[in-house]
Amino acid sequence: PPGQRGVVYVGSSTVHKNLGMLIGIAAEMPDVKFEWYGGSSDHPLARMPNVRVEGWHRFNIDTVRRICANNDLFVNTSVSDANPTTLSEFGLASGLIPICTETSGYWKNECYTNIPLNDVGASVRIIKEWLNKPSAELAERSRLNRIECEQKHNWDRFCQTIWDGIKEYV
Repeated sequence: PPGQRGVVYVGSSTVHKNLGMLIGIAAEMPDVKFEWYGGSSDHPLARMPNVRVEGWHRFNIDTVRRICANNDLFVNTSVSDANPTTLSEFGLASGLIPICTETSGYWKNECYTNIPLNDVGASVRIIKEWLNKPSAELAERSRLNRIECEQKHNWDRFCQTIWDGIKEYV
């Protein structure tokens, strides 16, 4: 329910992940709990009082269930992301609501709520808006995201896209 929702980030601390922005967001939201899977306790983000760090994990059903039980939103603040599949494979497929910068791999897609790159204030407003939505609205978005994931992110579609691109050469 509103007021008890959490935010998760799954990924590394490499420079393109832009964790300085996430630090700014977490600092502006001290009453919101954040979790970081893949993080290091040595990173400044990990030292924030409202951030719980889990190191690298082998993702399995128990880990995913724990993340989803504790969080509703999946935030990604990347400057660029060459392989943003975490947002679809984990965010959409698990039922979390993905919130990401336009430069993190998804832009103008109704399944992903975009936050402006390096604009902490605007990003906090957008995240708070999602954190305060009625549970039914989050559940509906999650349901629609799952449908999108099943219809567009599957092996049949992947193989068909490859075939469509190469069939004239074969």
